[in-house]
Amino acid sequence: MKTAHTTDPVIAERMLKKAKICLLILWISFFGLLTMLTLNTWVFTPEGKIPSISIYIFIVGPLLIFLPGLIRLSLAGMAWYCFINLWYFGVAVVDSMSPYASWNHHVELAFTVTSFTGAMLFIRYKAASVLHPVDSSQESENV
Repeated sequence: MKTAHTTDPVIAERMLKKAKICLLILWISFFGLLTMLTLNTWVFTPEGKIPSISIYIFIVGPLLIFLPGLIRLSLAGMAWYCFINLWYFGVAVVDSMSPYASWNHHVELAFTVTSFTGAMLFIRYKAASVLHPVDSSQESENV
């Protein structure tokens, strides 16, 4: 039962279709997260705090660093984006479990989770569509 790495067009097409759905989820949640971070910095600021451009750049900067990799659909860039997204997840969990949490913190948490999930599933399905393992014994039976 040795496996050979060949491309099965039916399975590859199915995986590519799933990858496109995950990419759509990733883009919606990415821009939703970016919007929520912007609103949390400039509109929903805690009382007594003044919004600052330096704080905004510090908060949004890591997301924007990996934007070229996301645009190119680079699997490595998406993996690094998932790594950075864990920081946003940690902050969103702390904010949403705070006694002063409001709806915007929960929405930010939802966007981080869907963004991470969309990127990870895109990586998995895109890689599977490019190189899908097919059992060599099945391949010889089909000939």
